[in-house]
Amino acid sequence: MPSLFKRGNHLIPPWLLLAVLGELVVAQNPAAASKKTPMDVVNVLFECHLANRKLDVLYHQLLKDINLEKGQHTIPGIALCSIKRTEPGKASERKRFIKSIASVVNRVNSLVMGHRLFVLAVRHKTMNNLKLTAEEKEKFQLICSFYQSNDIKTLLERIGPVPVSLAVAQASLESGFGSSVVLHRNNAFFGMMKDKRSVYYFDTLFEAVIAYVKTINVHPCYKQLQQERTKMLLSAQKIDGTKLVQYLGKYAEKKNYRSNLSKIMEYHNLHLLDRSYKNV
Repeated sequence: MPSLFKRGNHLIPPWLLLAVLGELVVAQNPAAASKKTPMDVVNVLFECHLANRKLDVLYHQLLKDINLEKGQHTIPGIALCSIKRTEPGKASERKRFIKSIASVVNRVNSLVMGHRLFVLAVRHKTMNNLKLTAEEKEKFQLICSFYQSNDIKTLLERIGPVPVSLAVAQASLESGFGSSVVLHRNNAFFGMMKDKRSVYYFDTLFEAVIAYVKTINVHPCYKQLQQERTKMLLSAQKIDGTKLVQYLGKYAEKKNYRSNLSKIMEYHNLHLLDRSYKNV
């Protein structure tokens, strides 16, 4: 992925900037948020991102304490950097993998929904002939670049959460529930191919999930999925992966790909991880 900014010897990819533009700064100091430049946000994010690597152990312990069998399906959104490779055939290892992927997808979905609410606010101002501030214009331009459209209607179709059940099922099927040596080494749990022979490399699991969500939200192959999801959002329905899986036919060339995803979702009750959203 191309880089937008550089900090020391480290390149800062644009998705990382967009993912938290304003959000980390607002969380730390609401009063000063409007005075922060994009580079300020990058600096804050960079330190937090390095710290996250050290916090991974605590995050995984938190997820370990969540018992899916006891109906604990509210999994916190966490920007995990990595997960331990699973041992094939172990049920406990599969559950750990499911919770880890679900936690990162929840985190990315919360960021995406922040983008959606912002675009809705821009639409409201536009419809009422109100001017955007310089900061709002800057953030809107970044969002347009990330989601590859300047049209608000198209943006609202593309900017939405990916069902957790669907994302977990795909990562599970593509990587053998995290047991694949190559995909684990590259954090490429969704099997995203760089070319016919190699998969993409991602520095963190958080990066991999953002790249996956962006693919589902932007690629024209999934336009029907985006449209059906928009209907669910507008009617405050649960964003149901068991219903949207039928629109993933072009994700992989594997035979029975969609039916295999459905079997994984059903067997592991992944539909319980999905949720609805209001006022969006």
